[in-house]
Amino acid sequence: MTQPGSKKFLTPAIIVFAAMLLVGAATPYAQEITDPVYVASSGANRPTLGIPRWKGYLSESNPNNFWISYASQSSSASELSYTTDGGATWSSEPIQISNAGYMDFHLSLFGYNGELYFTFPGVDFRKFNAPAHSESDRGPLVELAGTAPSYRSNIMVDDNGRIWVFTRDGDHASENVRYQYSDNNGSTWTRGTAVATGAPNVRIGSMPYVGGRPALVVLHLDDDRGYEYYLWNGSQFVAEQDHSIYAADMGYTRSFCHNVIADTVMHLIFGLNNDLHHVWKSYEGGVGQWNHQIIESSSFTSDMDWSPTSTVRGDDLYLFYSQKTSTSDASSQIFYKKWSQTSRVWTSPVQVSGGQSDSYNVDPNTCFQVPINADYIPVFWASGTSNYDIYFAKIQLDDITPDTTPPSTITNLVSGPATVKGGYRMEWTAPGDDGMIGQASHYVVKYSLNPINAANWNSATTLQNPPAPVSPGQSQSATVQGLTPGGIYYAAVRTYDDAGNLSGISNSPSGFAAGIKVPSVVSGTPDTMTLTITTVAQVVPSYYTLDYQFALDTSASFTQPVLKIGQVDAGLVSAGFDQLSLGETYFWRVRAVAVDGSDSSSWSSSVQLSLGSCCVGLTGNVNGDPEEDVDLSDAIYMVNYLFLGGPAPDCAAEGDISTNRSMDLSDLIYLVNYLFQSGPPPNECP
Repeated sequence: MTQPGSKKFLTPAIIVFAAMLLVGAATPYAQEITDPVYVASSGANRPTLGIPRWKGYLSESNPNNFWISYASQSSSASELSYTTDGGATWSSEPIQISNAGYMDFHLSLFGYNGELYFTFPGVDFRKFNAPAHSESDRGPLVELAGTAPSYRSNIMVDDNGRIWVFTRDGDHASENVRYQYSDNNGSTWTRGTAVATGAPNVRIGSMPYVGGRPALVVLHLDDDRGYEYYLWNGSQFVAEQDHSIYAADMGYTRSFCHNVIADTVMHLIFGLNNDLHHVWKSYEGGVGQWNHQIIESSSFTSDMDWSPTSTVRGDDLYLFYSQKTSTSDASSQIFYKKWSQTSRVWTSPVQVSGGQSDSYNVDPNTCFQVPINADYIPVFWASGTSNYDIYFAKIQLDDITPDTTPPSTITNLVSGPATVKGGYRMEWTAPGDDGMIGQASHYVVKYSLNPINAANWNSATTLQNPPAPVSPGQSQSATVQGLTPGGIYYAAVRTYDDAGNLSGISNSPSGFAAGIKVPSVVSGTPDTMTLTITTVAQVVPSYYTLDYQFALDTSASFTQPVLKIGQVDAGLVSAGFDQLSLGETYFWRVRAVAVDGSDSSSWSSSVQLSLGSCCVGLTGNVNGDPEEDVDLSDAIYMVNYLFLGGPAPDCAAEGDISTNRSMDLSDLIYLVNYLFQSGPPPNECP
């Protein structure tokens, strides 16, 4: 096939169509559209069916880079094509997303920071690492646990880089909409039920919404619930008060698209009968009513044939759809309309397809969103009746100056305890979109047990659902919960703008999570001579002034503990317990307590000690003779210990021959009298 060039043009059909609009519309609108360029061919039925899946990705940092993914029906057919010159030319080397071709048209693509993420029936997941220009850039194929080939999936990446895969399965109506997410590029996954619909036949779509959180759009087929959405709250998907978007029985009409402007205005577009419907609403905390309008009608196009898809650039929503101009399927053409969030008005339709793709044009697709530094809006579609050709065109915008200025780097981040135990609060001043001018797009907030820098930024833990940026100069905060009370953590923040520019890493201050850390037990030393136990623990850092409370009891449940306040010295704290009973088993534990009584740590684990005697039989075997004999060698051992600096007896109780609770000269005299003066024998061991 001859591949058309990338010359910008307005076909005669478009000129006539635009002229008609000038006559019939009060506000005519048309932007220059490039000549459709052939990308690839596919033997798969409706290879670019994208409803409600995006199949394209436009690089945030370099809009000349654009990727198109599509189905295939061959073991050697390509499934991914890319351009590095804004669509003028396309890669020719076959690139397969799967391992063996035969890609199903339920393929779903989401791009993030120059990397591509795919999911497709299996359910399988695969990441393509930048530059994603060959099969050598693709990561391992991951088969997601708990799924089967009958499942259909949808993928997205939230603003913190968490990968989400949503699946549906008609065989399990009670939990047929499920999620899996990964924070490590697909190595491990957390999964659960997103929505227990109770319906066997649903369709799903997903996108970042309200602070970059995943929003899940669910269409109930043959059910008067129609369209609903569910929003992730950090631990589960919840139905807000406005979760019912459009309650109507859609029958089996399942083509729809959705998108979001300025992070908080959701748009849903779908075909029903001979009308193209638009429903939209600002989030407003999940309350309020949805707006609804019919934006296009056709005597020849109905239901699934509309196949709408959309993308967003700044405050503008671009809608692409297929429409027949006669009863013949060959009359299907691709059109676009633009919605301005500022004026809240749709422009008149403009035809996109034409030239080489002059008939049987269906299933348009695009990317999720277009960065503000891009000077075009991409669209591609299938053309033909069996061996589908894929064409690309773009709406050429006015020349713009690329935004290369990143947001200012935050330098005044502070962190410390939140109000809830285990909570850690971070505060900073909001930067702008360009330095301190304009409003930034989103934050990535990290925390770690170590200071955060460029070397360990990726390994630090990412805070889910950080706040959306506000006007520069205003104070902002974020809170992490569930950390170790009293633990010391470090935080850092980076800021993105709409063009994908990224600030530097902020300062990385340390701060305490709310509460007091549990002291670590160091040692417990029983002394059978003095009938005492000395307990030692590690001092813990804290934003409180602390006392250390030790408890000792003969019961592990501490029903009647003896409490002592420890003494701190050189990073250790100790407390001694006396007047104990020989042969008794004791338990001790420790906790840290704010001196004002406002807070305390949990108790440490209890430690068991025995005050049992090491002495065997009679006292006097101070040298540990295994025969337990008391003889001249014991007297010599005592002389060495008492007068010559020799070692102390291993068992002090053996040396307390005079039973005065110490080892001294009286014990040596008692021993000498027994051995040489026929004195009384040593006393029995206690």
